[in-house]
Amino acid sequence: MRDFLDAILAFINSESLTEEEFDSLDITEQTYTLDTYTALRTIIEARDNVSGQVDRLGSYFTARGVDISSADAVPTPHSNIFIGDGL
Repeated sequence: MRDFLDAILAFINSESLTEEEFDSLDITEQTYTLDTYTALRTIIEARDNVSGQVDRLGSYFTARGVDISSADAVPTPHSNIFIGDGL
């Protein structure tokens, strides 16, 4: 199962799952489904908000025939840089 998920992440140029990330998933089947997409998207969103990997993941699953239109909306990327205070 882990090899299946890591292969998807490698295809979209993302890092492999850490032990904690893999343990947090409750996916039991190696299938391209909305549940698999949602689980991987949650992991990617927790890692990075602005890289475009979520878009690549969506395109990957769409190309595999998965309808991701019913998935929750992806949050708007934001920067973690604080501006507005004197140093």
